[in-house]
Formats: sequence, structure tokens, C-alpha cells
Amino acid sequence: MAKISRLSANKYAIHRNIASSVSANSYTLSKRVEAKLFPHGVPPSLSMEKVIHALVEVLSSRYDTFAEQDRRVATESARDRFKRSERDACVAELRQGVIATRGVIEGFWGREASRSVGLIGETPERPWELLVYARHAHRGLEAGLGDFKPLLGISVPDTTEMAAGLKAQIDALDAKLSALGLEERGTQDAQNKRLEAAEDWNRHYVPVASIVESLYRLVDMPAHAERVRPTSRRRAGEAEAVDLESVDDVGMIEDIGPSAGGEVQVDA
Repeated sequence: MAKISRLSANKYAIHRNIASSVSANSYTLSKRVEAKLFPHGVPPSLSMEKVIHALVEVLSSRYDTFAEQDRRVATESARDRFKRSERDACVAELRQGVIATRGVIEGFWGREASRSVGLIGETPERPWELLVYARHAHRGLEAGLGDFKPLLGISVPDTTEMAAGLKAQIDALDAKLSALGLEERGTQDAQNKRLEAAEDWNRHYVPVASIVESLYRLVDMPAHAERVRPTSRRRAGEAEAVDLESVDDVGMIEDIGPSAGGEVQVDA
């Protein structure tokens, strides 16, 4: 009996490995593939065309999920910017109020009086630091300046009214900081869900693209196979030039490149 060549033996071994694996796992594999491709049940009249479309739908549905989360991140980020602008306005107003209050106290009672209510050093610019500083000054104003003699023999401002005015500005900033905190937590949640959706798309991209490529090569359509091949750029979330040909409006793409989760930034 003639011996087979090593090349033939290797090919036989590779082929038998695949055949053996499919033979042993065909039922489990087929049921899992059915569940993945047809989550709502296998069509009564199944065709290869439906299988191919179902393969692509696996990826399409995951892109739709990612795109929805991406839009949510954009919406939450816009709200964050609006809340930050409101916070910054309150910071500026409270800081000016603190500085003005210090000027009034120093002008009527002197620098030591200003120090006694906590208005010392540089007025903070950071929101939370300014809030703590202003609250300390507010408590000092509420306690009054009875231990200090006015510098001028004229009517002096009412420290109670000054404290009330400062308190209103403090409460306004406190409310804006709380609202911004809620928005930022919402944005973080949206970003986490977008990352999960991007990772889910990434997990499914290579298997789907590889199967479609292989089907094209199996039926001698190499040019079509090359167009969908999962290249290293595509695996990294970067579109190839041929991919952009299928986009109706290339201008909709803000940035082609890998970002958080390896996704492509698209204004969908």
C-alpha cells in the first residue's frame, strides 16, 4: 500500500480534527447558533440567505445598542456643560459677594473684625473650597461684631442682613453643585453602558466578519472577501477607506480612530 505524503497527512489531520469536533458537538453548536442568529425562533422555511442576513444582524443589533448609548452620552455631556455654566455663574457671584462683604467689614470695623468672622487670606476659587469658606464667614456674621467698635461715627451696616445675603448665595451654589453631581453620575453611568455596548460589538465583530469573509472565499468571490476581511485596523475600531465608501455622508463621522472601548466616534 502506497504511503501518503506528509502534506496529505497534515491536511487529513486538520480536516479530521474539524470533522470530529463538529460530529461531537453538532447538536450543541447548532442550538447555540440558532439562538444567536434567530433569538425569536428559527424561521419555518430556512434558507442560506436568511442565515447570512442573520449573521450580519448579530453585528447590526449590537451597533444599534452602542449607537443609542453613544447618543445618551452626548445628551448627558451637553447637560453637564449647561450645569457647569450655571455652577460657574454661582461661583463668580458668591466669590464677589464674599469679597464685597470683606470690604464692607474692613471699611466699617477694621481688618481684625474681618478676620474674626473668617474672612482671611485669599478668597478660594474652587467651588467646594469657596462654599466651605463662605459658610464659615456666614456663621461669623450671624454671631455679630459686638466686640468691635466701628471706625466711623456713622450708621453701620446690619450684619444680620449681610449674613442673609451671603446665605442666599451659598444656598444657590450648593444647589447647583448638587444638581451637577447628579448629572455627572448620570453621565458616568451612560459612559459605562456605552463601554459595555462597545465591548459587546467588539466581541462579535471578528467572528461575524470572518464567517462572511470565509463564505465569500468558499464560493470563489475573493474580491468581496477582501472588502469585508477583519483587518488589524478594523479590529482596532478604525475604518478602512473601502468602509467609508458605503457611508452616505462621510461628514457625519467626527473622528475616525480608536477611542474608549475601541469604538469609532460617529454622530449617529
